[in-house]
Amino acid sequence: LDQDHLAIYGSMDQWSRAEFYRDLDAAGLVKTIPPNLEMQEPAGIYHVDPFTSIPMVESFYHGGNGDGLEHPGEPQFLKSLSFRTDWLEYMGLDTNQLKVAMVHGKSMEPTLNEAEVILIDKRESDISKIENGAIYALVFKGKPLVKRVYVQEMGNVNLVSDNKRGFDDIKFSEEEAKEIEFIGRVLWRGGEVS
Repeated sequence: LDQDHLAIYGSMDQWSRAEFYRDLDAAGLVKTIPPNLEMQEPAGIYHVDPFTSIPMVESFYHGGNGDGLEHPGEPQFLKSLSFRTDWLEYMGLDTNQLKVAMVHGKSMEPTLNEAEVILIDKRESDISKIENGAIYALVFKGKPLVKRVYVQEMGNVNLVSDNKRGFDDIKFSEEEAKEIEFIGRVLWRGGEVS
C-alpha cells in the first residue's frame, strides 16, 4: 500500500479495515494479504484477528541493586498478555521476538513501578547496538535486571536506576560486561494507577 492508503487504513476500526482490503484486492491494488487478515470462503469475507498474545517469561526483572533478585516461589499469575495486532505491526515488531515480564523492586521508579508488566523486544540484545539511555532487560550472573544502559567508548557498561534514592549505578569494566546477557529492550509498560 502507498502512504495515502496507509493513512486511511490507520484511521479505521478492524471491520472497516477488512472491507478496505477487500475493495483494494478487488481493484488489484493488494499484492499480499497481511498475515492477520485472511479470506474466509465462500463468502469472501476478510477476518482480522485484532489481538496477538505475547508469552510471559518466568522470572521477574528486578529494578533493584542486584541482590535477592529471583523469586521462583512466587506464583506466576500471568501466562501471556495480549496486544493489538495492528499496534504491533505499526511499531514494526516481530511477535516471535517479544516477551512480557514482571518488574520487581523500586529502583526504576517512577518510570517502572513494582509489579508492572514490561514488553521486551529480544531483537535488541546485541551490546554493540545498545541505544545509550534506553531501558533494557538483562541477566548478570543469573540475576535478571531492568536498567537504563550506557555503553562507554572503552567498552565499560553502566547500569543506571531512575530512582536515585538509595540506588547507585552499577558499573562494569569491559571484561566484566562480557558476563552480561542482554535479553532485549523494554518498549512498553503497563500497571495499576495509584
